Amino acid sequence: MPLKCRMECAAGNGEEYSLFDYLNSKEGAYILSIFSEVKEYLTAKQAAEYYGLKVRKNGTACCPFHNDRHPSMKIDKNYHCFACGAGGDAVDYASRMFGLSQYDAALKLIEDFQLPISVRGKTAFNEHEKARITKEKAEKERI
Repeated sequence: MPLKCRMECAAGNGEEYSLFDYLNSKEGAYILSIFSEVKEYLTAKQAAEYYGLKVRKNGTACCPFHNDRHPSMKIDKNYHCFACGAGGDAVDYASRMFGLSQYDAALKLIEDFQLPISVRGKTAFNEHEKARITKEKAEKERI
């Protein structure tokens, strides 16, 4: 039995789609292409270093997602923490780091790294969102 979910399509008619149908639609393919394009340009290591994580030459770092005194995270194209189990790619790293959705994290990476990826709709964070993210980052550094 296919998973059915009610999604607003571009026409706004509220039709019922299966998740597979949505991902095969133009809208679903567009969202997937943003993630795949970001992953082509960035590794988790590049994103982590940009956002302040100190990565050792051997690719290990102290995990920013729990209180870590000894390096327990291996980071390269993807990352994985052997202590808390956190793992993923560059988009997932930004999402966890700043408490954003995956889509907003992809937009943040596109904006911060000035990637040549065209984005429909929301192209940049507004000033309120930028201030909130800066405040959260400062709070994490303070702790």
